[in-house]
Amino acid sequence: MKKTPKKTNSARPHRLHTESSQEKNRLISLASSIAFGTGGGLLCFSLLILVISALSLLLKDPHKLSLPLAVAAIYLASFASGFLALKHNKGKDTLICGCVSGILLVLILGVLLSFVPSSSSEQAMGGVLLLRLIALPCSVLGALLASKPSKPKRRKRYKG
Repeated sequence: MKKTPKKTNSARPHRLHTESSQEKNRLISLASSIAFGTGGGLLCFSLLILVISALSLLLKDPHKLSLPLAVAAIYLASFASGFLALKHNKGKDTLICGCVSGILLVLILGVLLSFVPSSSSEQAMGGVLLLRLIALPCSVLGALLASKPSKPKRRKRYKG
């Protein structure tokens, strides 16, 4: 009698391998979306600061509005960061994209802005830090608004 070889379940290890590579692809997609959103937020911040600088030259006292406009630029850039990260990720992982993109943006801006000389006291810098931390909910809000599905456009029926 001939012995028949035992059949092994080769599909199971393949499925596990597929699940792990799917998870790996999801993490890579998430990381690229966060990087895209953070880069877009930095670009948005840079453009807003350029516009604010140009407009402040038209004022008699440009220092009067410099801090509120700079904080507004951080908020808008943070909003754009979360929005772009989620749009790049095609609407998945809303809170992760928004939070991590906002945190990275605030950290990068904090490091970059620490090189700018300032004559303000430590207490005022703590207030600016608090204002920067409030930018995180702006990033999450941008991600939440990006995840909201748009209403489909209705086509008019052809009457003919």
